Amino acid sequence: MPEILDAFASEGHYFAVVKVASRRYKFGVSRRGYLALRRAKQLRPFDMMPGLKYRHFFAGGCGTVEAGYWIEVRTELNKDATKTRLAAPKDLYANLLWFELLKDPADAAYLEIPFDANPSLYQAIPPQKAALPKASRLNRLRTRVARWFTDR
Repeated sequence: MPEILDAFASEGHYFAVVKVASRRYKFGVSRRGYLALRRAKQLRPFDMMPGLKYRHFFAGGCGTVEAGYWIEVRTELNKDATKTRLAAPKDLYANLLWFELLKDPADAAYLEIPFDANPSLYQAIPPQKAALPKASRLNRLRTRVARWFTDR
């Protein structure tokens, strides 16, 4: 389950940072996706006391073009957890679903943020050092995501 770490704007572009299997990834999102992730990060279902360490996870979702898309966000505080359904654009839902279905971390190596980088700056790996994923793996993953959307 991808953990939603952050959503931020930089020079007019919007980005999200997620953690999957102890690796952090940064990817671009639309403005609507950015706002949906900010809403998710502001969920405080248990206690509004400042300083509590909430964790937020993508826990699925669904939708159609006509009705709109939504994501479920699992919010955890210590041993307590709850799910909340939030409206989200299709592109954000598809990106989070892609990370949830990701089997091989090498497929997303070009999006990975090294842990030795300052987490507040979220500097991505320089392009010359990034290993691009094999096209066949990406095509298989895209096909699975496309089938998932058409089956619903």
